[in-house]
Amino acid sequence: MAESKDDVSAPFKSGDGLGKFDGSMDNWHIIYQETDMSLVQEEKQKIITDFQKHETDTGSVEVQVAMLTERINRLSTHLKTNKKDHGSRIGLLKMISLRKRLLGYVQKLDYARYKALIGRLGLRG
Repeated sequence: MAESKDDVSAPFKSGDGLGKFDGSMDNWHIIYQETDMSLVQEEKQKIITDFQKHETDTGSVEVQVAMLTERINRLSTHLKTNKKDHGSRIGLLKMISLRKRLLGYVQKLDYARYKALIGRLGLRG
C-alpha cells in the first residue's frame, strides 16, 4: 500500500476500503462512515423534503414513518451481516413497533393518506 496521507485506502490491507484494519487511526472516519447505520443530516433533509406536507413540516406522521422506514432498512441490512448483534435487533423491533403504531394512526385518520404513504414507501406488498 502507498504511504501517502492522501491515499484513502492506506489504513486497509486490501485496496477496496473494506479490508482488515491495520491499526492506523489516520483515517478512522472512513471506517466509521462505512459501518454507520444512522442517517446523516443530508439524508434526513432529503427524506423530510420528499415527505413534508408544507415548507416548515419536519414532524408530520408521513415524515416520521419515512425516517423510521429508512432506519429500519439500514438496520436490517446491518443485522444480515451481524447476526449476533442482539442490542440492535431489539432496537429494530422497537422501531418497527413505533412505525406500526404511526401507520395505524394514519389509517384511522385518513385511509387514502395511509394507502398513498405505504405506496410511496413500498410497504406491505
